[in-house]
Amino acid sequence: MRRIVAALVGLGLLLAAACGVPADDKPRAISREQIPGEAGAAGDATGDAETKPARLYFTRLAGDRNLLVPVNVPVPIGSTPELGPAPRAVLETLLEGIPGGQENVKKFTTNIPPKTALAGPPEIDGAGTLTIDLNEAIFDVGSTASRLAFGQIVCTADAMPGVNAVRFEVEGRARRVPMGDGEASSEPLTCDAYRNLQPAGGG
Repeated sequence: MRRIVAALVGLGLLLAAACGVPADDKPRAISREQIPGEAGAAGDATGDAETKPARLYFTRLAGDRNLLVPVNVPVPIGSTPELGPAPRAVLETLLEGIPGGQENVKKFTTNIPPKTALAGPPEIDGAGTLTIDLNEAIFDVGSTASRLAFGQIVCTADAMPGVNAVRFEVEGRARRVPMGDGEASSEPLTCDAYRNLQPAGGG
């Protein structure tokens, strides 16, 4: 009987070796890609998000002055592709700076201070007025550049579907912001308030 058992054990070891099953002395970790049903999971998680072009405003030197110019930029559309990019995604893309690498850096500039960020989610009311809440960094710039910076934000927001005007808060409090002519206002603004900072014909 012992001979039969030994023979069966030996046969099992030979079959395992023939099938290529490694024999380890102790347990070892395996990667997620080796787990059945997990193959490709890492690739799916890091895949590019779906995007849709949105009109963002940057600045470009024309003669001796900077002017507001529209640029179509891909913006992530999130979980509701039928609605297009959400205001928050559009504004965050604008605040990130010049898109598209060095080629666009040579063509366009931005006057929005680099540390500017949303202090809260943009909110739109029934009249189509979008409230944008920014941090204090938006004011870390001179007066002329400040007009262009707010012009970039207002014109970008005004170009979004459903947005009729823009008002600003800074850290949750309503603030007066500069318009294109240098005057300050806390009223809802449109891109027309920065018409003098745009090329003839609006770009």
